[in-house]
Amino acid sequence: MEFHPVADIFPLLQGEEFEELKSDISTNGLIESIWLHPDGRIVDGRNRWRACTETNTNAHFQTWKGQGSLVRFVISLNIRRRHLDSSQRAAVAVDVLPMLEDEARERYKETVGRPEKSSQKIDTISDHNNGRATQQAAELFYTNRQYVSEAKALKKESPELFEQVKNGNLTIPNAKKEIARQRPPKPVSIGIKGTSSDIAILDGDFLECMVSLKDNSVSLIFTDPPYNKECIPYYEQLAKEAVRVLKPKGSLIAYAGHYALPEILSSMSKHLRYWWMIALKHNGGNKRFPGKWVYIGYKPLVWFVKGGRSNENFVSDLFEGSSQDKSLYEWQQDTSEAAYYIEQLT
Repeated sequence: MEFHPVADIFPLLQGEEFEELKSDISTNGLIESIWLHPDGRIVDGRNRWRACTETNTNAHFQTWKGQGSLVRFVISLNIRRRHLDSSQRAAVAVDVLPMLEDEARERYKETVGRPEKSSQKIDTISDHNNGRATQQAAELFYTNRQYVSEAKALKKESPELFEQVKNGNLTIPNAKKEIARQRPPKPVSIGIKGTSSDIAILDGDFLECMVSLKDNSVSLIFTDPPYNKECIPYYEQLAKEAVRVLKPKGSLIAYAGHYALPEILSSMSKHLRYWWMIALKHNGGNKRFPGKWVYIGYKPLVWFVKGGRSNENFVSDLFEGSSQDKSLYEWQQDTSEAAYYIEQLT
């Protein structure tokens, strides 16, 4: 039997997973029908058809009625029963994007000459052109738009790694690390005045590195700790050690996750004086925070001092960066953010 293109939305079962399906069908028969397009091609059930063929099991079929979106229909049949990780869902969503756009164009063609529907369908086409298709695909696959965008970029840069992600052999973060590893390193300049003798780089665990620093020797600590719950205690450890190494009136500025701000502010305030909150405006569109149902438009920086401010320079508490470069590191921040506060506070 022939397969309809939508049957390719989800990856074929391979290896042990397919053998388990064959064993189940051989023992219990085909429980879930294979779905056909009105033209007779399979739209859902490639794996079940293969398993039936290889085990000589009788197959049974249902035919899609041809109403509504075929793409959405196939996704709804599979998204709950297929155990795809978040990277796989994002990769599959990328492959669905052209199908969604094709369906939108077909709906638009059907409305030509029907004024009562034309306005709505034209808006649908416009939505796809300005990026709403990515959002729509993300929602269909229960993932976020940023992840789909990253998968789309991965497919363009490395189709081989993209296929590994789609098949569940690699995650998007690990694929990005592999791409970064393969790229030649780029020189980085953040525009801070000084000579090489003014700068030293210590590479390692922050607590071990800070032990080597002299008391009252550091003007500013500017850092980006991990945001996960397991790492929240690091903020207090950082503040506790900062009390020793910071010069009087030195500053500590740290990126922080919105969800953890109450705990971070409370724990760090045991050791340092809270000074201000800085907002770094997102330049790549608002991010969604599931569970809180908030569109996040900025990243917070918590600012603590050892006693007070070292100078009276007026510093902006709202900063908009200019780069989303992640070529050097998966969680890379815009270097202009660090440059601004280092120049103002040291």
